Amino acid sequence: GSRGRVLAVEPDPAVAAILAEHCERNGMPQIQIEPVAVGERNGQVEIALSKQVGWSSRYPNPMQEKYVSGTTSVPLRTVDSLVAGCDPPLRTIAFAKIDIEGSEGAALAGMRDTLAEHGPTLWMEINTTSLAAGGSSPEALDDILLPLGYRVFPMRWTSIEYFVRPRRIIYSEAKRIASHAGGELWDVMLVSPRYMDRVAPLLAGI
Repeated sequence: GSRGRVLAVEPDPAVAAILAEHCERNGMPQIQIEPVAVGERNGQVEIALSKQVGWSSRYPNPMQEKYVSGTTSVPLRTVDSLVAGCDPPLRTIAFAKIDIEGSEGAALAGMRDTLAEHGPTLWMEINTTSLAAGGSSPEALDDILLPLGYRVFPMRWTSIEYFVRPRRIIYSEAKRIASHAGGELWDVMLVSPRYMDRVAPLLAGI
């Protein structure tokens, strides 16, 4: 809402421009666009630009490679450094959506302080092919999140129109991200102890 703040991270220049136009047209000054990639360190990184919106990536998987239209160098920042640089400071970070085409492990490695201090609820795409292209895995994500007390709620859509018009989402708790038999691609909600009492009833009611 208007009282909150959103950090929108988008390294693809074309997509960032679309997002900026959308925010201006709809009067959303609370959305702060960061035209960077997030990862395990600060510096520069080359990303592959995709003809398919949302598929630009440091680590295009074999299916995505045929859509690559070129490459570009962009700033690479850790989430922890982005949060530390916010002015005014962020008092609470309640939620983060992480769907970054194989860089999920690198992003989590660069947000350990944020996870430990704020414990945001995470909505994350798990794409095993993309994770493997980035040298990561569901097990590597578990190794970062489970010691912080995060609990794992894989999502299951009840509609066969997965990407078009899902009728209802069902959440059922799993012990680990890696233990969920979700095939090659699935989404997962991860809830920290800080938000468990508030989020769990909502998940049960969806």
